[in-house]
Amino acid sequence: MSMAKLVTELEPHRVGHIEAFIHSHLETIHGDIWGGFKSTRTKGKRGDPVAYTISDFFMLVLAGSMADYIKGATLWMLVCGHLVRETDAFNDFKDCIKHYQIQHAFVFNAEQFHASLVGSFTMAYVERVLTQGFEVQDTMEELLTVSHALGMHTSIIHVHLTNAVHRRVPYIVEFNKGAMHIDDKTSMILSTYTFFHQNQHPWGNLLPYQCLRCYCARPWNSVTCSLTDEAQFACKNCGCSITYTRPKLSKIILFTNGYQGTSSVSGKLSKKGGGAGSGWLVLVAIEPAHQPSLDHVAADH
Repeated sequence: MSMAKLVTELEPHRVGHIEAFIHSHLETIHGDIWGGFKSTRTKGKRGDPVAYTISDFFMLVLAGSMADYIKGATLWMLVCGHLVRETDAFNDFKDCIKHYQIQHAFVFNAEQFHASLVGSFTMAYVERVLTQGFEVQDTMEELLTVSHALGMHTSIIHVHLTNAVHRRVPYIVEFNKGAMHIDDKTSMILSTYTFFHQNQHPWGNLLPYQCLRCYCARPWNSVTCSLTDEAQFACKNCGCSITYTRPKLSKIILFTNGYQGTSSVSGKLSKKGGGAGSGWLVLVAIEPAHQPSLDHVAADH
């Protein structure tokens, strides 16, 4: 189905939320999106592989009136982390978010991203945002509490365009306090959420499966007894050490100091044993107002 026909079928339906999912591979050097193979005149033979820059990909997918329809939507980029790791690609992506006025976007930084691990996060999102009507930025902690498996695999980057079009009708309390007011200037808030565990995922880093010196499997013992800004581990076989440092300017949320079990007497959660601490690191960056034209975005490539 063409994008023009899709928009024609969608236009009669008034919707409060639009969720767009992009699931593809990325080229690992520049962070371009995989586009398949060129066609050839020889039957059964594939041509050279094709990859599109982020801006070119958006121009192809959001052609025509689809660009207007996507305003105020939430975009899920289920692609490998090279989109975030490659500076030019990520800057290109942020420019596209501003140009198309996409209100929210989720990106993941795992080098070999597994989209299947997003399931619990998206299910909580459906319940809290789509069903119950909470704003994304106000319910992130609830989404993170069910996403430890995802957190062990990747950081979660939430991109929020503060004055993008709001598709749904405001609630009374939002209308009264002006929460749906659209400012003249656009700001983009980038919040990076990284899961950490004192012994298994120190400050958001996955411990190597083998010692880097003697290659012993799963050899690490924690040298630091408590959660400090520098977490040090030593190989129990050869003594080789490795240190992880807490990222600067990061804030800790949802911190759990030890295993939380349920009391058989009161039924309430209670601490059991001296388990390791875990939680989420949050790093927030705010970018100045800037809405590039599509021609400007494409001209950079």
